[in-house]
Amino acid sequence: MTKQIAEPGCPLQTSVPHTQRSRQGRIKSAVAWAHKAANNTGRTWRFWRHRDGNIAIEFAFIAPFLVLLLYGSFEVGRLVLAQIKNTRVAATVADLVTRTNGVTEADLDDIFTSGRSVGSPFDYTQNGRIIISSIIAQPGDGPRVVWQRAFPAGAAGESRVGAVGTIANLSNGFVMNDFENVIVAEAVFDYLPFSGDFILEEQEMYAQATNRPRGATLDQVLP
Repeated sequence: MTKQIAEPGCPLQTSVPHTQRSRQGRIKSAVAWAHKAANNTGRTWRFWRHRDGNIAIEFAFIAPFLVLLLYGSFEVGRLVLAQIKNTRVAATVADLVTRTNGVTEADLDDIFTSGRSVGSPFDYTQNGRIIISSIIAQPGDGPRVVWQRAFPAGAAGESRVGAVGTIANLSNGFVMNDFENVIVAEAVFDYLPFSGDFILEEQEMYAQATNRPRGATLDQVLP
């Protein structure tokens, strides 16, 4: 209990015991700590709820995958385009040769030029080969290659049909009657990806087209 102490000339004052003052001090400290903790918790919660800059951070995480996806789509699309172009080169060359009634060396030069144009934007001068073979089926002998031209000139050795004078290696299921003549055009292209071997590897594309002459038998190349 408290004691009232009277001093001369002063009103009575109440004396608080030491234990009670200590208890009050601890209560004030606890209240102050609670207020401080509440303030810190509020700041922490506001920090975690802060949304400024989230888009930039998320984009930084997904940007490499987006770039890889876009570049891969471009590279695959370019590969498909090269395959389509190569097939068209073979088909166009075979069609142009069989339209003639007698093919000349000059005609073949023009046809090779047309084939390279069809293959654009891919460079058949540097990375492509076009081979034209004339095949005639002889009775009891089978189909043989009677003449062959290629662009560039040294590419004839890459023909999958065969060399001049040999039995022609025709596509499965293709049958020739005796004395029949066909023209086989082959297009070969070395595809080089922009990214090197990062996404796609280098590969050789091959296409073959076989047509029958519309007019005379093309058993020789005229001067």
